[in-house]
Amino acid sequence: MNKVHYLFCFVAFVLMVTVFSLGVGLFNKPNLASFRCVEEENMLLPTPQWSSYACLPEEARRFWQGFNWQVKKPGEEGPLFLENREKAGVLSTQQERMAFKIELAEREALLEETVKRRQKQIELELEGRVKQKQNQDLHLIKVATEKKRKEQTLELADFQRKNEEDYSLKLVGLHFKTKIPDLAPEERSLLAKEISELEQELKTKISEKSDQLEKELQLFAQQRREAVTEELENYRQRLKQKAETRFLQEKQKLEQEFFEWKQKSESELGFY
Repeated sequence: MNKVHYLFCFVAFVLMVTVFSLGVGLFNKPNLASFRCVEEENMLLPTPQWSSYACLPEEARRFWQGFNWQVKKPGEEGPLFLENREKAGVLSTQQERMAFKIELAEREALLEETVKRRQKQIELELEGRVKQKQNQDLHLIKVATEKKRKEQTLELADFQRKNEEDYSLKLVGLHFKTKIPDLAPEERSLLAKEISELEQELKTKISEKSDQLEKELQLFAQQRREAVTEELENYRQRLKQKAETRFLQEKQKLEQEFFEWKQKSESELGFY
């Protein structure tokens, strides 16, 4: 408002000077004779250019146009400010795009690392579950083998008892014969040999039975281990299929989240 007031005062002053000059020119015109006299006396003085005063309104108008007075409304910005702001906006956009490219590379590397780490974790989890089942199966084999061994121990004891009963009758009879006083030495020697053979035969039968039971026990344990190994491999394959499906689902989810972030960021930065 102060600028407008000063400008108005200046224009009024110029108009007053112009009107005053025109009035002096109209009412105070000298006659031709006096003018010539004065002209002769003041021939050496410079002649004033009175016609230049007629250009004062035009000069005032040009002077007025020389000032670019603009009343700005609140919120409006000047051309220079808008140009600077536009340059700042372009620079800011370039910086944001550069930051986006850096973040994009970091996120891509992080995605790749996360996928590999997750795949390794799933594989370790699979191996852990297989190992756990293997330990459980081995424990069951051990329990079953111990149970089988106890059953065989009872079976061997029963076998030994029955055979000892059978052989004891024969041995008692032979031992009784050796007690005969008038028995010839040759016969006594034959009886002793027969007793030894029967005792050895009894031991051999019991030993053979024990070996037989031990072989049966080993075969039992081997068959159980083979069955467990086959079942464990089937279990591993089932877990592997589930793990692969789970890994692909998690990978797709991570990639989907990454691409959604990328598309959103590119859209905000005006890449397309």
